Amino acid sequence: LQHGQTLQPAVKHLLTALLPKWWKLSTSDAYLSSQVSRRRAWWWMLPSLLVVVASFHWQKLPDPGVTIEFYVLNLVLFGCLTFMGAVFPTTTLLSDMALASVLVVHLILTTMKWPAFATHLELHWVLCQVILGLHSTVVAGFFGTVLCLVNEAQTLANLVFGIFIITFSVAVEALFAD
Repeated sequence: LQHGQTLQPAVKHLLTALLPKWWKLSTSDAYLSSQVSRRRAWWWMLPSLLVVVASFHWQKLPDPGVTIEFYVLNLVLFGCLTFMGAVFPTTTLLSDMALASVLVVHLILTTMKWPAFATHLELHWVLCQVILGLHSTVVAGFFGTVLCLVNEAQTLANLVFGIFIITFSVAVEALFAD
């Protein structure tokens, strides 16, 4: 920008042209049901990613009592996500919202019961949602909810990294949906 110029034309173009185009393309049935969106792979990706994320935390379990409760919670989550991935339609954002809601509940329960396991868990789930192809607005909603509900587990680095992941997701959606 040169001295005296404002960002108004760029912001106006972003709000009136680019964002509506991205929204229309990234929420279309054609994109949501395509191979590029990765949503058709939910039935096997959901359980696989859950096992990967849970394995990070299972290594840190302090005693057998905590281990049993933690395994049960993660087994219930595993079952819910596997079922949802197998039966939920991939052409609606309601499926994305349901999956993200289950992860929010899991994160809240984990934070309340085992605060040590909640450290960076929100970033694991944000990254998993992006890998699964959940719409970036849903991922941003998940991250915002986590920031409001369990903010004591947040650090500035987590906030910056989470925003970067979501911004990257928007860029990928815009690229592949076009």
